[in-house]
Amino acid sequence: MKREKNADEIQIDKFPVHTHQLASSDSELLSTLERQYLQSHQALLNSHYSASFLTAFPQNLQRMDDTAGGISMVDKPDEDIAIFCRVLRDTSEITLYGEGAPTRVELTRGEIWVLRWSAVKEKVENGDVELI
Repeated sequence: MKREKNADEIQIDKFPVHTHQLASSDSELLSTLERQYLQSHQALLNSHYSASFLTAFPQNLQRMDDTAGGISMVDKPDEDIAIFCRVLRDTSEITLYGEGAPTRVELTRGEIWVLRWSAVKEKVENGDVELI
């Protein structure tokens, strides 16, 4: 039985692989090589899952990007995880939240920080800060 592939499907061996599409804002943060690696990794992982156990499930339970029943099968990054970043441009203050009272810090060009992703996400998207 031949079927058409959606734009978000890749065929590996005999198993259709459904890849999760990154939001355009997230995709812009990745280099071309990082995007290619992510797509290849997803394709290999999904192919392995299909060959190992997914084909034994009913057809409606085989998608890895399913969001039915209010539960998403798509894993999202932890926005409170610590990341290393370098400040590319002097920027306004950011607020850091922790155990005690919120702390305001100013990011100065050339500084390297270990911060929560949620604290600098907007600065990375603006190009004021880069991940290292």
